Amino acid sequence: MREEDCIALLRRAGCSEDVIAHCRAVRDLALTYAADPLVDRDLIEAGALLHDIGRGVTHDLRHAEAGGAICRSFGLGEAIAAIVERHIGAGLTADECSLQDLAPRDCVPQTIEEKIVAHADNLVKGT
Repeated sequence: MREEDCIALLRRAGCSEDVIAHCRAVRDLALTYAADPLVDRDLIEAGALLHDIGRGVTHDLRHAEAGGAICRSFGLGEAIAAIVERHIGAGLTADECSLQDLAPRDCVPQTIEEKIVAHADNLVKGT
């Protein structure tokens, strides 16, 4: 998925230019961790650009859950939706999600691409 397409989706979802700038910074950092040929760089790029797409709806923890739903509604596929849903901090277990009034499901990054995006997001200042 091209950067321009991701940015258009972020705008369509209602994300501010500050959120978009943050997503670009997360993408730039995430790609520095994606040198291994077994890592899907295209997935990391799209997932990093879209990881905060739910911030067009809310700026609380529910932005990840909302973002996954938005990705699915846009037909982006489960791999991108999973990156978006699992990028919060080091991830949240189903019990931790329940305590935060989120859907009770495991939101801990599982794939290397999910882990790279979550880690990059933790290191980049901003939203």
